[in-house]
Amino acid sequence: LEGKGRNLLGDVDTDEGAVLAYDALVDPELAPAVLGVVAPGVHVTTMRPLAVEQSNTSVVFDDKVIMKVFRRVPDDLNPDVEVVDALTAVGYRHTARSIASWRRGGRDLAVVREFLGGGADGWHLALTSLRDLYDRRCAPEDCGGDFAPESARLGEATAELHVKLAEAFGTSPARPGAWADA
Repeated sequence: LEGKGRNLLGDVDTDEGAVLAYDALVDPELAPAVLGVVAPGVHVTTMRPLAVEQSNTSVVFDDKVIMKVFRRVPDDLNPDVEVVDALTAVGYRHTARSIASWRRGGRDLAVVREFLGGGADGWHLALTSLRDLYDRRCAPEDCGGDFAPESARLGEATAELHVKLAEAFGTSPARPGAWADA
């Protein structure tokens, strides 16, 4: 663990004696071993942890799969697994393909999905488009950053998402009074 002290989590007592708990998900040698537990048939050579989450840890392997390990584990299914799997089951095509999930005692611990590389954050694309539009003071299609085609595709995907969510989980009349009481 020399040079990796920040990944040391602390001492843990086990039946075999005291051991050191270490965050294997940031270690290029150990993270693939964790992936092997969650998705035994997936073999990889490279890994890179994503440093953007706080309640989960995500690691990208070979830029082809991503494993998300849940740091906060609810007593039942995790919506991150349940909703994506339900959407896939009803044919929603704008989600990454699930490869494997790791569940114990009815609790989701991790999920492995196809990694969709080359994606862009729509919010940042929209802001860039607006910045270009206001800086150049010309028609959107002439300023080089017209977000209209992307926003149209995003709107279509969002509409389809809502239809598929209703198909997957059903609908019922809204009860705002009950929601407010809760």
